[in-house]
Order: sequence, then structure tokens, then C-alpha cells
Amino acid sequence: MTISEPRLEKSKGLVLVVDDNYFNIVIVKNLLETFGYQVQTALSGQEAIEKFEDSINKGFSFFLILMECQMPLMDGFETTKMLKMSMEVQKLEPTPIIAFTASHDERTVQTCYKSGMVSYLCEPLVKEDLLKVLCQIESQK
Repeated sequence: MTISEPRLEKSKGLVLVVDDNYFNIVIVKNLLETFGYQVQTALSGQEAIEKFEDSINKGFSFFLILMECQMPLMDGFETTKMLKMSMEVQKLEPTPIIAFTASHDERTVQTCYKSGMVSYLCEPLVKEDLLKVLCQIESQK
């Protein structure tokens, strides 16, 4: 799934959705678009890092990143750590990263926060939960 260069003038912001499950991406993308956001997607942690770096090179930034935790090769926790390190090294304002996970146990939640995520959403995604997190992030910006 390729999204063209973002045009933010009519959008609330640009969100990067990272998930190895195409079906999940379509659902989350559609919800975000109904809330007025533009969306880019990545099917892996490596692709997420590439899209983040590309955004910096092209002079735009993401409003937030929704990150699936359980992905092959590079999981969401490792991806988040790498993105946070990149933000620090490049002295960028931190982009909020929200976990998107089917695992609701306390250990997973703590791992989300330890890796640098600021909140988490449980799968299957509930529209109202997503909207609540988006409103929280908007109020902090």
C-alpha cells in the first residue's frame, strides 16, 4: 500500500500506521481518515523506520505513530526504541508512539512504556478508544 506525498492543509495531521497485517491497516486507516487524518502505512518495523527517516528528509513530520507490537523480524518494541533514538540524535520533537496490541497483560503494557510508547490500544480496535487517544494527543500538542 503506497500513499502519495502528504498534503496536510485540509488534515488534522499525518499518522503512520505500522502493522504486518494488511487487514488491520485498512481498518485503522479508514477510521483515522474519517477523523480527518492523513495516513501513511508500513508493513514492518524496518519500513516504518524508512518512512520516518524519509519524512525528515522531505521536511514533514508525523502527528503520531500507531505501532503493532508483535511483528516478525523487528517487533514494535524494538522499532519504537530505534525511532526514539533517531528523534534524540536528530534533536526532533518526539513523535508520540501508541501501541496497538492484542496482548492486554500487564507485562506487555509495561514493555510498551519501557520502549518509549506513550499509550496503548487493544485489538480488536474500538473506534471510541482510538478517538480518545487521538484527543489526548491533540490536547498535548
